[in-house]
Amino acid sequence: MGEQENITEEQLKKLIESFPIEPLANRIVVTINKEEVDTELVTTNNILSEYQYVVAVGPMAERHVSAGFKVCLDLEKMTVRTPLDHDQTQVNTQIKIDPVEVEGIRYAIINDSCIKYKFKS
Repeated sequence: MGEQENITEEQLKKLIESFPIEPLANRIVVTINKEEVDTELVTTNNILSEYQYVVAVGPMAERHVSAGFKVCLDLEKMTVRTPLDHDQTQVNTQIKIDPVEVEGIRYAIINDSCIKYKFKS
């Protein structure tokens, strides 16, 4: 699969209407937009932005957010550290998400506790 483009707020409105997945319990489906860099120098192309859009919401999470909200993820809470295979004293750090693909676009399923705050509409 090639490079995935960030989903904009305008694209999100159309997406929500026909999104085929309804998460259960306190789970939320969010976009997986990458960090936008203002300069042309990019050291990596895989930086998850802490700001994402909510695409679908489980019934227990509806009291906190709704589809279409812009939220700030708690990336520290989503981070896992594992020892390196060749050196057990060093760790590899990465963000753990539960990915789901819909019509060729990847999204993340997260728990509502992984959201720090939402933006008021």
